[in-house]
Amino acid sequence: MQKVSSVILCLFAAAATLTAQARGTIRGTVSDSSGAVIPTVSVTALNVDTGTKQRAVADEAGNYTFPYLQVGNYTVSVERSGFRKSETTGVRVNVATVSDVNVTLAIATTDQSVDVTAAAPLLETNGSNLGKVVETKAITDLPLFISGGSVRSNLAFVILTPGVIGPANNPRIGGGLLDGQSEQLDGAESNSERRNDPAMNGVSVEGMEEFKVQSSGYSAEYGRTSNGVINWVTKSGTNKVHGSAFVFNRNEVFNARAALI
Repeated sequence: MQKVSSVILCLFAAAATLTAQARGTIRGTVSDSSGAVIPTVSVTALNVDTGTKQRAVADEAGNYTFPYLQVGNYTVSVERSGFRKSETTGVRVNVATVSDVNVTLAIATTDQSVDVTAAAPLLETNGSNLGKVVETKAITDLPLFISGGSVRSNLAFVILTPGVIGPANNPRIGGGLLDGQSEQLDGAESNSERRNDPAMNGVSVEGMEEFKVQSSGYSAEYGRTSNGVINWVTKSGTNKVHGSAFVFNRNEVFNARAALI
């Protein structure tokens, strides 16, 4: 019985590790206006869409990390007695990506706060991997026939990323071989067992939040691939009611005439 329990615990631990691949990270350092680090500071990460909060405490070097965040927009708040409260809005967390939010606290004379708006980094400096994130706006606004292939396929946007050539239903990533890519859906392998066909091709386009194509230099957590990694994340619920609908319509009036025999 004890062996069975141990096996079950290992399976749950492995599942949690896989799901972590579909999450993002916020990290940073808290310092004062002179550049000296401020230890044991209370830091809060608020998901603007869902209202969920995660809290952390900076270490003795002033560093904090939120390693397992759902994809979305965040507000990072930092508080410490004797300093003005700082709020950094517009922090975007993308799949398999680290967002740096370094905070400088000013000495408070009265109850004051400082609001900062985060800017998207021009260059990714947190790792050696090469990749591109395609966010929900592109998936929602762009036509689904940009790369041919299946109708309303969530793979239609893959060839928009650097280093990828199509067709989208069987792309070559970074010069790799056909049928060699690893496709992750919310952290789980989603290639078919027959061969590396994308088994998640049938997932609704409306259900996709964003994806990241990693062409090279990806970490050891990604395996079973010789052709890059496509990491998809599905949407979660929010505090607002929303939805979408579509319809296929074929009018026979516009059909071409059959060839005369």
